[in-house]
Amino acid sequence: VNVGKDGAIAFVGSDPTRPAELYYMRSTTAAPKRLTDLNHDVAALTMGRTEVIEWPCDAFTCNGLLTYPA
Repeated sequence: VNVGKDGAIAFVGSDPTRPAELYYMRSTTAAPKRLTDLNHDVAALTMGRTEVIEWPCDAFTCNGLLTYPA
């Protein structure tokens, strides 16, 4: 994450349906704008549904992503 003097933000973002890309926000209240499309081939693939799962581990709660077959 890089924050400019004017409050603009540049960051790498991803989600379960889209690989990492570079994004820009004019301010913390602005909608993110994707600046790159480096992974368009991967983003075009049909992916299975993904959900966050949690389980107890030692004295903590661990979490991970479970992706079902497409």
